[in-house]
Amino acid sequence: MLRRALLGFLSIGSFLFLGKKRALALETAASNDLLDQGDALLANGESWLGLKIVGYQFPNEIRDAYDSNWLMVLGHAGIDGRSWSFTDPCLLTTEVEALADWLVAVASGAASSQDCGFIEPNLYFKRSSPNTIHVSFSLESRPPWAEKGDFETEYGFEVPVGPSFLTMAERLRHQLEVFPKRG
Repeated sequence: MLRRALLGFLSIGSFLFLGKKRALALETAASNDLLDQGDALLANGESWLGLKIVGYQFPNEIRDAYDSNWLMVLGHAGIDGRSWSFTDPCLLTTEVEALADWLVAVASGAASSQDCGFIEPNLYFKRSSPNTIHVSFSLESRPPWAEKGDFETEYGFEVPVGPSFLTMAERLRHQLEVFPKRG
């Protein structure tokens, strides 16, 4: 059912924006039941990152401006067709907002920063050329085949800049409506 929903999503116009390689990544992820239709997604060929906010790390802490805004993030990722998932409190609400803003700026050619990183360096986004960004995974977000203690090996993939950046930004902002900034 998830595969059918995602393929239906592709058939209503996203395929035109994504291109064959990124559509293949979506189809591969959907066939493995990794992605929901509302997940924020960047994809290229058989590599992808889907993000979904699943809650606050401290749901009962609503006053502290820092601790009350840590988000539990469910990530579904794949590199060259090898997929994995992670769940970690790796982003603050303000960092999700910053990522959405950065993706829009990159897509429109107006990004003043070449990268977008976070306090917890599990995910890192960096422009590798004017038309491409590199998505990197570290710490708890690394693939399960990463050797324990090896923090030198880089895990990531390249994504061409395009309309999927706007879609991901929109979906991240939509998820923040459910988990807004607190404190």
